[in-house]
Amino acid sequence: QLTMRTFHIGGTASSVFKQPEIKAKVGGVVKYDGLRIVDLDDGSHIVLNKNGRVSIHDPENNAQIDDYDVPIGAVISVADGEKVKKGQTFVQWDPYNVPILSERAGVVKFHDIIEGVTMKQEVDEATGQEAMVVIDHKEDLHPQVMVLESKNGEVIANYPIPSGAHIVVQEGAKIPAGALMAKTPRKTSKTKDITGGLPR
Repeated sequence: QLTMRTFHIGGTASSVFKQPEIKAKVGGVVKYDGLRIVDLDDGSHIVLNKNGRVSIHDPENNAQIDDYDVPIGAVISVADGEKVKKGQTFVQWDPYNVPILSERAGVVKFHDIIEGVTMKQEVDEATGQEAMVVIDHKEDLHPQVMVLESKNGEVIANYPIPSGAHIVVQEGAKIPAGALMAKTPRKTSKTKDITGGLPR
């Protein structure tokens, strides 16, 4: 019974956000519009930018039948130009976190991420593991995760990390392109209010 209740709360709370997936209402050919993506090892594609869209076109006359906004960090299982079947889920994302993803493969280096000043260790409620959380600070510091070229150590990408974000990579780790480096929880206060207001 306990599991049912927590599941129910989880389900109710998550409906605050749109469904964290896109199902094709109709079959057709998928086209990417304004998406910056990285291909993942499993053949899916992860979206690195906001404001991108996917659309579904009629394979016969190429007319657009449907289109959808795609949030940053969404994973698209169908390549640009491939077909989807009606009812197929072809885009999914994490409804609780806004991800910060690396566009490049390389080695992780931290900048201005100083324990007790710009970052504190906190247990992540979702995973039960310790996470590094960036905190508000008064110093003139700019917490960033950099990605270095693994051969020569040059900085090839650089991501500012906002306060409240959980850093999920370790310094010195080698990461592939499309790797999740940090995630900022979407507003959790809403979720809590709903849970609190549910009949027990």
